[in-house]
Amino acid sequence: STPIAERNDRASDLACPLPSVDVGDVHVTFADDRESHDESGIDQSESAWNGIEQGGVIPPSLTSSVSSSNWLQGGRAKFEEHQTDVCAAGEDLKVDVTLTNPLHIAMDVRNLRVLWEFTPIGDSNHNVQTNDACGDDPVGSLVRAHVDTAKLEPRSARVIRLTITPSVAGTLRVLGIAWTVGEKKIIRGRRYFDIKAPRMRRGPNGEWLRDVPKHRRLIFNVCETVPRCDAALEMLPVTAMNGALHRVELVISNVTQPLAKWIRVRLPKSVLRPVDASHVAVNEPTIRRNTSHPNVSEASAVNAPSTFTPSDALDADGVVYALPEWHTLASGTSIRWPLWFHPSAVGRCGVRICVCYQPEPPAPKLLQYRTIRIAESVTVTPSLTIKSQALPSSTHPLARVVRLTITSECE
Repeated sequence: STPIAERNDRASDLACPLPSVDVGDVHVTFADDRESHDESGIDQSESAWNGIEQGGVIPPSLTSSVSSSNWLQGGRAKFEEHQTDVCAAGEDLKVDVTLTNPLHIAMDVRNLRVLWEFTPIGDSNHNVQTNDACGDDPVGSLVRAHVDTAKLEPRSARVIRLTITPSVAGTLRVLGIAWTVGEKKIIRGRRYFDIKAPRMRRGPNGEWLRDVPKHRRLIFNVCETVPRCDAALEMLPVTAMNGALHRVELVISNVTQPLAKWIRVRLPKSVLRPVDASHVAVNEPTIRRNTSHPNVSEASAVNAPSTFTPSDALDADGVVYALPEWHTLASGTSIRWPLWFHPSAVGRCGVRICVCYQPEPPAPKLLQYRTIRIAESVTVTPSLTIKSQALPSSTHPLARVVRLTITSECE
């Protein structure tokens, strides 16, 4: 088809009123393993997790190498006009879009797919692939947009999750979605995303730019294929008595082909400890709040004893383990690490574990490490019930006899 015909088709698709699409409210999910889906009620804020991750489970040399320089460190940081995320080739990106059916009859929406634009890395000719022209993936496409169908009930809204998968490294832009209505696919529609976000940043020419949250960014730096691991805390009880001892297992599995290396695990030392007493934590300087990489390096070189209070630590409850047998984790293999769960306070006990691992060298500059967040909670109940009662003494009118009743709640 000619460019004029493609432009006319696109204008016709944009004029399609059915269904209604909320182009300003889009949620993007991708495999960075950092998003926690636990609903335990414990603190799941990004600042809390950043304190855990930056507190030592991620090697300080990696956190300093990926941080951009500022004007205090020699040279102004490169301005980022378009906020981006980082993902790996071969991994799915999922885009949640809200579709609304304003009619009083059900609507069959077919051929739902993501519109994308992709520029391969190292392409000197700047060849850009896209499915925006015809809605279908071009021949020899480096990106695959999964096609889906949905049925919208009368006068209802539904969140549809669409998937897109880049196969090589490059820059991927998620533009919008396209679809057809009805079995004969006569009615075609498309919409381009326009994310709602406050304009809080100045551009290079003084214009105001939108500060888009991470889960709504639609531009991805796709790096080379890297390993991806899953982790779970098994046999953790839903409820436990105060002071009880439960054996649990932390399971880490490599679910991809590449090799994962140098695995480190952060445990909350107040409630978890290894079953094997020979497993000791890494001997590294405690990272303070508002510290810098030179401070950490100096502390490592001097190897001086700690002189500050635990409240000064960035992750006061965390302790990091890096066992020799965790040096590599091959594809399809798992690590099962037995732990003791020992609560020491009644109430809601939060258990937050962070796992850090790295790809085999040379690692992509944009993705030198990955972290897994595990968040669980346990309801801790009293192990003893104590009741007291003061009774008059039979030997003295002013004396009292205190009777204590201690009942064990253990079965």
